[in-house]
Parts: sequence; C-alpha cells; structure tokens
Amino acid sequence: MNSKRICEENGGSLASVRSSEENSWIVDTFLPPWNADLCIYYWDCCDHWIGGSDRDVEGTFVWSSDNSTLGFVNWYPGEPRDFHNEDCMTLCREEHWNDNNCDSFYPYICKTHAM
Repeated sequence: MNSKRICEENGGSLASVRSSEENSWIVDTFLPPWNADLCIYYWDCCDHWIGGSDRDVEGTFVWSSDNSTLGFVNWYPGEPRDFHNEDCMTLCREEHWNDNNCDSFYPYICKTHAM
C-alpha cells in the first residue's frame, strides 16, 4: 500500500487510533462531513486509510506503526467481514471503521512520531 510507504518516508506512519476522543478528533479535523446524499451505503464514505491491518493473521488487526493490537475499536456494526479479502482499515465519516481492500485508492491519514 503506497500510503503506508509515503507516511513512513515522511517520518510517520498511517494513523493508529488509541481512543474514542482521538477517533473523533481525526474525523472532525481531516474528514469531509457526513452527507446522507453521498453516503447512501456506509461504505461509500469509509474512504480514508488509517493504519490497521490483518494482513499477517486474518482476523487479528494490528496497528502498522508498532504492530500492537488495537485496544480501542470502533468497527461499523458487522465489520470487519473480510469481503473479497479486505485486510486494511478505513475510517468512515461518521466515525466508525471498515475493513477494505488494500489496493483501493483513498486519501490517507498519517501520524507523526513524537520526538
């Protein structure tokens, strides 16, 4: 996934989300607002990469920044479901998460590492 590489080349990683407050802040700060006319199905607006993946062990999502387990989770109800090999995580405009195909093209959210 190119977004992971780009984040790392710039001194960060795809965003890991460690709390409900952080999740809300990222959505409020970086994602377009929820629009029911555009987001007919929830997955239509789950379109920003964050750093969760279960590529190594199916069903066990970890953060790419440090390979740690998720801890805080905020999956959309019924997700993750691995529909057509969905191994990477997107953030939805209404704050839930969705698993998605890692080869899809979406904007991404990087998190820099504190020095």
